[in-house]
Amino acid sequence: MYRLHKMKPEKIHFGQIAYKFEISQGLVDRINAKCETLDDKTNAQSYLVGKIKNEYHFRDHIDEVDTDSEIKKSIYHVVDYCPQDFSYDIEEVDLNSAWINDQYEHEYQGVHTHSGREDLGFSSILYLKVPDFGKEITDTGHACNGKTELIGNCGGTWSNPTHLITPKVGDFYIFPYDMQHLVYPFTGNGMRRSLVMNFDITRTKKYSMKEGKRVEDTKQNN
Repeated sequence: MYRLHKMKPEKIHFGQIAYKFEISQGLVDRINAKCETLDDKTNAQSYLVGKIKNEYHFRDHIDEVDTDSEIKKSIYHVVDYCPQDFSYDIEEVDLNSAWINDQYEHEYQGVHTHSGREDLGFSSILYLKVPDFGKEITDTGHACNGKTELIGNCGGTWSNPTHLITPKVGDFYIFPYDMQHLVYPFTGNGMRRSLVMNFDITRTKKYSMKEGKRVEDTKQNN
């Protein structure tokens, strides 16, 4: 085998992408404090797929707790820099829904995707509390107690279509609506709390690659 020590090839990435941000402890504390003092924890289970008992709506409280716009800035960073469907211009980013997951021992979320009023959008997970996940019951080569797994739409030789996330307080992940993901159960005491949000992306102008010009006839509302 030849070893070309001086060569530094460029790694070309294609396929789905997720972004990770670090949110301040101050915002994490404000969200947790709001969760503890909510008088009306409206149950969100009716439209969620998981086996988690304590899931409640939080959309109406985002502006109140996100005083420095950390969430909004993170979302707009992704809008500005992620590989887009370049055939469209972005008109608006709208918080479609948000809820809190208070997960306890043996609870889980099966494989699923998210959706909104638009066909393009971002899902996100912000970790707010992480307990000691207790004894690992799976194969040590794939330890997954309490972890989140992202499943990208790619496969084949040299590909790694999944990414296993070890929850850490303050870590904020953003990924496309159609990226499959799941949350594994854990053993042990304590609560795993996360804030989940969906953001709709409204697109307005279609770009014709064939004609090389923009077409004003398309507003995507699926």
